[in-house]
Amino acid sequence: MRNKILFFFLSLCVIVNAQTVYSAFQGKCGAELKQAIAENCRPQKYLSKLTGAGGVWEAFRLTDNLGGCVLDRYSNEKRSFSADGVSPSTGMTVDCIVNVSWWGNSHEYGDAIAFDLYNLIPCDDDVTLNKKDYPPGDVLVATYDNGVWQAGYGEIAEEEVNMYEPADEYKGDFARSLMYIMTIYSASRWSGLGVNFCVDNNYPTLNKYAQRVLLAWHRADPVSDIELTRNDAVEKLQGNRNPYVDNPQLAEHVWGTEAYNPFAPDAERVPLKSTYRLSDERIDLFHDAIPENVSWIINGAEVTKSYLIPAELGVGEHELKYSGQTIKGKLKIKIVE
Repeated sequence: MRNKILFFFLSLCVIVNAQTVYSAFQGKCGAELKQAIAENCRPQKYLSKLTGAGGVWEAFRLTDNLGGCVLDRYSNEKRSFSADGVSPSTGMTVDCIVNVSWWGNSHEYGDAIAFDLYNLIPCDDDVTLNKKDYPPGDVLVATYDNGVWQAGYGEIAEEEVNMYEPADEYKGDFARSLMYIMTIYSASRWSGLGVNFCVDNNYPTLNKYAQRVLLAWHRADPVSDIELTRNDAVEKLQGNRNPYVDNPQLAEHVWGTEAYNPFAPDAERVPLKSTYRLSDERIDLFHDAIPENVSWIINGAEVTKSYLIPAELGVGEHELKYSGQTIKGKLKIKIVE
């Protein structure tokens, strides 16, 4: 882990956030926001096969290509793409991040879940054998561990449950993929081990354990260049984007600390600066030099929202600290009459 201490005068920085703005989400939160995402972020088209021209493995050359090698989030091994470009490399297969068995035999999505590229990633053959239909979670007793990811037993609602845990560097990637899948493909009745992770079709769909784990992973592992590149590539192939990658704060407004506060696109947020007036409406905790999903502390107290109210802080100088998986720092802001 690398820590980078930043000390800067934010009053000199007024930078426009480049994330995609989803106007359809404006002013919504909780169940209403989740529904708006489901209605506006569905794939426009799907691939229909795993191999061959126009199949998933050909798509992986665009979506999961790391310098000419297959990006396998379950292994540190480097594998080249197959010579024909449309079939799996030796020893590799396709993993469904959310196992299609969770939806049972009767649902309205047909094969869509099995061919949505946001639910598909390349992996070693042994992944599907050991991961099975397990939900993600905090593994307490590992029955399989290759040094990158593990499968085994965890605890949900005081019951022992089979689950898998990805590598720390990809936990945010998995969380945002899972949030997308659970938003786009909600179901009225879950099957298999999915019943340990999801409630039902009604909001919030994810149970308390699932919300806690996914939000923790989402916050600890911010969006990476790999995710952004993949989002662009998948959009070219199926015409939609994962909104939780473009706007990480959406997760907070659906399930997290902002679930009762209306979502405002980044374009409407004002980057942090050094001085505010007591009469200002709010202080937005964001800046392009600071990753989304960091934890904030103001004057020694934890901040649970994405903004501060100047009138609640009072006139004077206040110290802000932030920390994430790869960065931490502090800065001072002043509130004047």
